Amino acid sequence: ELFCGYNWYPKHFLVSLLKNRKFNAFFHEFLSLPVNFPNSNTQKKHILISLVLQAMFPQNMKRRMKPELICMNQILLSSFRNEMCARDLNNISLLDPPTLEEKMYNDLTCTTVPQYVHYEDSNAMAFGIEERVPMLDHNLVEWMHRLSIEWKLKNGTCKYPLREAMRSVLPDAIINRKDKMGLSAPRDLWFRNELRMSIESLFNRDCRIYEKLINPSVFQSQLQEYMIGKSIPLARVLWRIINIEKWFNIYFN
Repeated sequence: ELFCGYNWYPKHFLVSLLKNRKFNAFFHEFLSLPVNFPNSNTQKKHILISLVLQAMFPQNMKRRMKPELICMNQILLSSFRNEMCARDLNNISLLDPPTLEEKMYNDLTCTTVPQYVHYEDSNAMAFGIEERVPMLDHNLVEWMHRLSIEWKLKNGTCKYPLREAMRSVLPDAIINRKDKMGLSAPRDLWFRNELRMSIESLFNRDCRIYEKLINPSVFQSQLQEYMIGKSIPLARVLWRIINIEKWFNIYFN
């Protein structure tokens, strides 16, 4: 988050260059990103330009285009769905603002970093370990946020200041790595294989969520399509629904 290392930052970076009328830099970085920061969002130029355009859309339009929200709007009961509209818009404004400056600030203060630090602290304290996060030293954080936009990503390279600072310390093979990966678990593989029977058994009965949150017929239809391999954005939504149902069973059974 501090050095723009994830694959969602390039679109915000390009929007910032456009908004600051740095058109030469925009075209240079647009052509460099697929080469020096290859990932699912940058490897094809038409995908990257569509993401840049989407980043500039109004929040209400983004809400209607986000796959997970489309899925949830289909399976939630209407009464609960209507209550979620304002929350969804607020979350999108935090998670998907147009510019890189806004995105970095939100990640540091509201979204990913506070959550990760909370998880790390809980995990460390559970085992009596005193943990430190050196990359969150306030001097480094403040310096990086003051840095000019062109240096946050440069020549299509993420974490550019960090790479250059470590160039005489670490091997080139590490400095020049381009295959940054996120931390996602293989949910689709698990849900459609070893966990399939237990998931179908969980939801093939009268569930607490059916009377409180979820339209059972729509959800069951989507679950069947998902289990046979259709590409619908149910994986993260399904993980949440499983946990909510189990939570209901523990505390309201």
